[in-house]
Amino acid sequence: MAEELFDRLSGIADEDLPRMALVRWCRPALEIEDIEGQIKSELEKLALARKLGPGAEVALACGSRGIRNIARIVRAVVEHLQGLGLRPFVFPAMGSHGGATAEGQAETLAKLGLSEEALGCPIRATMEVIELGRTASGIPVFVDELAAGADGIFLINRIKPHTAFSGRIGSGLLKIMTVGMGKQQGAKAIHRFAFQLGLERAILEVAEVMLKKLPILGGLAIIEGFHHETAYLEALQAEELLTREPALLAKARELQPHLPFAELDLLIVDEAGKEISGTGMDTQVIGRQYILGEPEPSSPRIKRIYLRSLSPGSGGNALGIGLADFVHRRVVEAMDRERTYINALTGTGPEKARIPPYFESDRTAIKLALATIGPIEPKMARVLWIKNTLELGGFYISEALIAEAKAHGELEVGERLRPLEFNEEGDLIPPRAGPVEGGPSP
Repeated sequence: MAEELFDRLSGIADEDLPRMALVRWCRPALEIEDIEGQIKSELEKLALARKLGPGAEVALACGSRGIRNIARIVRAVVEHLQGLGLRPFVFPAMGSHGGATAEGQAETLAKLGLSEEALGCPIRATMEVIELGRTASGIPVFVDELAAGADGIFLINRIKPHTAFSGRIGSGLLKIMTVGMGKQQGAKAIHRFAFQLGLERAILEVAEVMLKKLPILGGLAIIEGFHHETAYLEALQAEELLTREPALLAKARELQPHLPFAELDLLIVDEAGKEISGTGMDTQVIGRQYILGEPEPSSPRIKRIYLRSLSPGSGGNALGIGLADFVHRRVVEAMDRERTYINALTGTGPEKARIPPYFESDRTAIKLALATIGPIEPKMARVLWIKNTLELGGFYISEALIAEAKAHGELEVGERLRPLEFNEEGDLIPPRAGPVEGGPSP
């Protein structure tokens, strides 16, 4: 009954909704053909055998992001170290993720394919930390107790723009070292001081202390291409981390996915999740940060965002739900309140855990979203429908965006326009032309 009431409240009939067209983003993939060979070549440059004796333990820091080919990449690092006579183990370097429990963090790694069976080495998870000291600004520096006890620490992470700030570094090796390896206590300390110092400065201060006091061997930087492919790999010595990462971030920025339109009335997102972005939906893609004291991005400008579901790999962590204006009821039902709140409060960003208006069906939510964009006829609304903010190789656009899409140069627009269709429950059915690979799904 309530759903019928909300549907009437919108004042929009099904036939008034915009028609949609299928679009492919025709940008070439930059996939590395021989990932294992490339990693071996890069790691050989580090000459790790000269730094450690036979049988030395090496802790491999791995995070919670859904990095393409991450199991292959970590396995290649493990095999290289084992070939040198070293004893690697993997540990979760993910701050408060996984519900801030050792079991939850190990489970998060397993969902990413990082298990003992897949990697051929132990997984060791703990939330216990030791304090290394304080930075010049007074930030307490914490580190995973098991990692600190190893003979060497090696970092593995993707380099990409950060979802909370824009600067010389982003989300990469320095972040996984400082925020990730610091576990819940370290992540909380950095975000707390970030109110005063800014997140980038806080990370850099903590990084300096860690590099002085821990046996950091270096790291493997991963850069993904526009289509989420493994496009670039580079191994860095510990002393290169502070100087080399800014250049790698600039390279990542050139390749990162983004929306092809600067202004939208409505963005429909099929799924959000921690393995997709630290904020569920990448703030750099949607143009929303909601960070106290930080200015909002100037582009893209999106009036309304509708989120349809949490990804299977989210583990119920719905951080970023507050970035949407409307959500489907299943998002709220799939939300693990404890995990979400721990993550949001550790990062001092309760705004991102707020629950927007939620509804039983896509039909109702979309109509209400379009009823709140101003004096624009729904048929003429600028609507973009994507799978998630990481995979933008294919999507659907409304009729009002077609001319702009055809003038883009890299977008291939399907010829058939079809109305938004819904099943018996009122949920979206992709146009019968079939979903684009990597595009939206039911």
